[in-house]
Amino acid sequence: MNNDNKYAIVTTITSYRTRYAVPVEDNDFKTVEHLKAMVADDQVDEFSQLWLGEQIIDARVVDEQQMLEMFDAENEYLKGWSTEQKIDFVKKSLING
Repeated sequence: MNNDNKYAIVTTITSYRTRYAVPVEDNDFKTVEHLKAMVADDQVDEFSQLWLGEQIIDARVVDEQQMLEMFDAENEYLKGWSTEQKIDFVKKSLING
């Protein structure tokens, strides 16, 4: 491991607009508030979805140790990988690199 190696970290949020349509006569919800609770509880299938884009929240440069700590914290299921596997995975993430 080499703490002289630097990694750029960019954090984003991807947004979707999702709609739900439910026939009023054929269902047991009492109010629109009740229907909202059903949607929040995943009791209603979506009607449509529109991708609204990706917003950049922040960007910074970290050293290799910090990147590996983030990798382990955010990819718990890959924590058992070797340091070399993790670094290779990150290096391969650049699509045209």
